[in-house]
Amino acid sequence: MKIITDEKAQCVYSTNSCNYLLEPDGIKMKSLQEKEHFVEWNTQKTYYVKCMDNFGNSPLSNQCSIIVKGSENYNN
Repeated sequence: MKIITDEKAQCVYSTNSCNYLLEPDGIKMKSLQEKEHFVEWNTQKTYYVKCMDNFGNSPLSNQCSIIVKGSENYNN
């Protein structure tokens, strides 16, 4: 999975819910130039992602920046 932010940020995720703290609970995503964030994609998981910009802005502990659910591609 790849998430692109419009400004430099650090992103983490959980596969349980949005109710977690960025640190120490979030799993850090790999980052390229702090704008492209990656994690291995698994269609069986839901990713609860939080990102914090360089000014310290981030979602509240019970909110997410984005929730990404996996699905199968059924187009043949």
